[in-house]
Amino acid sequence: MGNLIDGVAIAVASNNTIGGSVAGEGNLISGNDGNGVEIFNSGTTNNRVLGNQIGTDVTGMWSLPNLRGVYIFNANNNRVGGVGVNDGNLISGNLNEGVFLRGTSSLNTIEGNSIGVDMNGGSLGNSGNGVSVEGSNNRIGGLVTVVGIFTSPNSPDNAANVIAFNGGNGVSIDTGTRNAIRRNSIFENVGLGINHSNGGNTLLAAPVITTSSPGMIVAYTTAGIAGRLEFFVADSLGSGEGAVFVTDRTTTGIAGTIALSGLVPNGELLVATLTDANGNTSKFSNPFVVSW
Repeated sequence: MGNLIDGVAIAVASNNTIGGSVAGEGNLISGNDGNGVEIFNSGTTNNRVLGNQIGTDVTGMWSLPNLRGVYIFNANNNRVGGVGVNDGNLISGNLNEGVFLRGTSSLNTIEGNSIGVDMNGGSLGNSGNGVSVEGSNNRIGGLVTVVGIFTSPNSPDNAANVIAFNGGNGVSIDTGTRNAIRRNSIFENVGLGINHSNGGNTLLAAPVITTSSPGMIVAYTTAGIAGRLEFFVADSLGSGEGAVFVTDRTTTGIAGTIALSGLVPNGELLVATLTDANGNTSKFSNPFVVSW
């Protein structure tokens, strides 16, 4: 039997850890009428949510929903998940968003989590968006500079999140800007993989993949915007969500090419995002079928 309000709430308190980085330290936070975890109000900083199951039963295979998984409201510098092997949370099966950064929430990090999948990587979506953001200067995913390979979309790199099977968008940026969405595995959400509304992330234009050619060369344009391009193998759905991170590169805003030798099989769908110098990440580009 869950609580009538939140499972765990932190207000005007700092340096707390819910769960832990050691196997067995995580909590089962499920079945609550309110949010699984709520972190709220200014002065609520440097709190960590690590290694918990939020919205599932103890097996991680069935939904035992909260209203939302993790709800951060007007609070800054908090972290949900991490890069350690046991740091990530399983945030699935909730009635609304998996994670919601609401109001002026800023400088928060969402990394290394599984959002919308069950313990084995199957479908156990949250009914709303996987991640919703209203604040600014938040990071969703990682900044690790390693080159990916074509592998299972359920095998994320370090700080990347798996965000899949949710009833809304994978990640939705509403009003806030400078929110970086980096190196995640986003696939099979009902809405878009990444969506902007009400000026979110300045409505930064997505890059365009224009051609592919023998030698595994892909050409692209970025509408004159400098920043960092990230390339992904897309899922099979029409909107083309970035399921498997492939590689990234900086761009000065000039149209260019990139060699993907050995990284993307012939006939796969390829998509890209652009993150500008201020940390705004675009939507995914339209999917492009590569032909080598």
